This record gives sequence, structure tokens and C-alpha cells, in this order.
Amino acid sequence: MYEFISIGSVLVGAALILVVLIRKIPALAELPEDQQLPGRRLTRRVMKTLRQVDWPRYQRVIVKASLAFIEQLRRLGVKIARSSESGVKRLSQRMSRLSGDGARQGSPAFSSRIKKRTAFLEEERQLIDQLTSNPNDADAYRRLANLYTISGNTRDAKAAWRELLRREPDNQNAKQKLAELDGGAEAPKK
Repeated sequence: MYEFISIGSVLVGAALILVVLIRKIPALAELPEDQQLPGRRLTRRVMKTLRQVDWPRYQRVIVKASLAFIEQLRRLGVKIARSSESGVKRLSQRMSRLSGDGARQGSPAFSSRIKKRTAFLEEERQLIDQLTSNPNDADAYRRLANLYTISGNTRDAKAAWRELLRREPDNQNAKQKLAELDGGAEAPKK
């Protein structure tokens, strides 16, 4: 949104300059020729050069250049709109945090993360208890290895996959998962 302030002020300034020039052109035309005004010679040369240009010949080039310029302006406008939307979103989030509303709005996401973490820890505890009571339970090792793999705990996931392979040496899924965790290396064969 703040990007529009600078662009808007430039456009308003340019429009005001154009209005002043348009209003003063009739007064400049009424001035006597012999009066030496600053820039009068330059204006004459520019006007003489502009009259010599074969405008119909360059019309296609001018239209293409204008079209390219307008397309760039459109892209810039879209870019500014996108950045201003994200800026407004960031500012409103910051404002809600500063006003105290952010704590209430942020709590559902925090509580869902806590619930997921609690569910993960509960599942892990149950599987470890199950393995403590029955250390040869291959299904519990598979579930524990999947749980660690999903959570990103690669060290424990590798250990669980290796234990599963120790109990089921022909388990292709475990070999594949272990190879993926090792970075594409072959799983150890027993």
C-alpha cells in the first residue's frame, strides 16, 4: 500500500506540471518574437526537429513502443498490488499481535500443534511399551519406524528399520525405507 504513495505523488506532480504548461502556452504564444526568453531557442529547435519527422513512417514503431511501455506498467501494477496485499496482511497481523488480539487468533494453531505433539508422544509411548512387553513384535517396530520417519527423526527411524530387518530379513519395504534414509545407499543385508 505504501508503494502507491510515492507513485501517486509522482503522477500528481506530473499532472500539475502538465496543467500549468497547458495554461501558460497561450500566454507564451502572445509574447513578442523579439523578446529573448530562456529556452526559447531550444524550444524552436525542438519544434523544428519534430516537424521534420515523418510521423506516418514511425507510427508502427511508436505504437509498439507504447504498447510495450503500457504492458510494463501493467506488470508493475500487478507486482505492486501483490506486494501491497502481502504488506497489508503482515501489518494487520502485527497490529493484531500488538493489540492483544493475536494471542487469541494464534492459539488454535498452537493448540493443534500441541495436540499433534501430544498424540505423537502418546503413540510413541504405547509402541515402546508394546515392544518392552514383546521385543519380537515386528509390527510394532514397523509402526515405530514409520512414526519416526514421518516426524523426521532419522536416527531413531534408522534404528527401528534395522531392528525390523533383523526380525524380518526379507522385508523389502524396510530395506527401501532404510536405503532412502541412508541417502540412496543400499540397506545392509543379513
